[in-house]
Amino acid sequence: MIARAPIHRSKVKQSGAVLLMLTLILALSISSSLLSGFGHKAYVVKRDQVSTTALAQARQALISYAYLNEATLPCPDADGDGLSDSCGNDAQSVEGWLPWQTLGTKPLRDGDGVCLRYAVSGNYKESSSITLEADTGGGFPTEGHFIIHDENNNIRLGSSADQYAVATIFAPLKNISSQSRDLGSGAGTTCGSRDTTADKNNAKSYLDTLAGVNNALGTFSGVGVAGSGALPTEQLSVFIQADHQGDFNDVLAWLSPTDLTDAYNEVEPEDDDECAPGQSENNHSDNANEQACNKKDKKDKKDKKDKKDKKDKKDKKDKKDKKDKKNSGLGGWLWTVWNVLWGWFGF
Repeated sequence: MIARAPIHRSKVKQSGAVLLMLTLILALSISSSLLSGFGHKAYVVKRDQVSTTALAQARQALISYAYLNEATLPCPDADGDGLSDSCGNDAQSVEGWLPWQTLGTKPLRDGDGVCLRYAVSGNYKESSSITLEADTGGGFPTEGHFIIHDENNNIRLGSSADQYAVATIFAPLKNISSQSRDLGSGAGTTCGSRDTTADKNNAKSYLDTLAGVNNALGTFSGVGVAGSGALPTEQLSVFIQADHQGDFNDVLAWLSPTDLTDAYNEVEPEDDDECAPGQSENNHSDNANEQACNKKDKKDKKDKKDKKDKKDKKDKKDKKDKKDKKNSGLGGWLWTVWNVLWGWFGF
C-alpha cells in the first residue's frame, strides 16, 4: 500500500491569501493609474479655463483703458505691485507685468496662479511722444510692433503692417526647467519683487522659446528683420502661440488695431494752436482766449465723464443680463416650479 503525503491545509490557505493580496494590489494599481489620468486631465481643463478667462479679462481692461485715453495703453509694471512704471525710451516697445491696478482690475492670474505678463507697442504706450490721430478713412494710421507666429512659424497675425498687434498678453503658467523665480534682495509684491532686477520680475523666468522664437525677448532666429532686436526695442518683435509641448507652455492673447476701433473713434484731431494766446482769428485778447480755452476744457472733461458713465451703465446692464441668463437655466426653472407649488398647496 502506497502512503499518501499529508496535505497541509495551512500552506493552501497561505497560497490563497498571497494570491488575493496580489490581486488586490494589481486592482489598486490600475485604479490609481486611472484616477491619476482622470485627475491630470481635469487639472489641465481647469487650468486652461482659468487662463483663458484671465486673458479675456485683461484684453477687455486694456480696450477700456484705450477708450478713455485716446487709444493709448499703459506702461507695464516692473515690480509686480500692479502699477504702471517707466516705459523706457520713447517709441521702444517694452514688456513687464500686466498693470492690473492701473487698469482697475484685481490681480489677473493664469491657471497655475501666476500673474499675467504684458508687452506694449512703442507707438501705443501712453508715454510715447507719437500722437495717435483718428483716420477719416477708417484705417489705422499708426502701426503696432508685434507679429504672432504659430508653432510652424506661419504668421497668425501681422502679415501686413496694418495688422501688427499693438499689445500682447501672456499667461506664463508654471516654470519650466532652468527657470528660477526667486525674490532676489527685495520683498515680495503681489506678483513679483521690489528688487526689479530679481528673477521674480525677469521675463526669461516666465516666457519660453519655441521654433526659434523667444517670447521673453520678442526675437526670431529665422530670416527677416522682424524679431532681430530684443525688447526693449523700436524694431518689430515676434511672439509665438502654440500648444503646450516640452519646455513650452506660454498662452497668448493680443490686441490688433481693429480691437481699438472704438478708441480711435474717440480721438479728436489736434487743433492748430487754437488756444495759443494772441492767435485767435478775431484778435481777441489773451484773457478772452484763455477763457474760451477753459470753457472748452470743461466741456471736454464733461464729455469724457459722460462717455465713462455711459460705458459703466452698459457694463452693469451686461452683468445683470448675464446673471439673468444664468438664473434662467435649471435653477430658475426650479424656482418657478417651487413658486407654482407654493401657490397651489401652500408649502
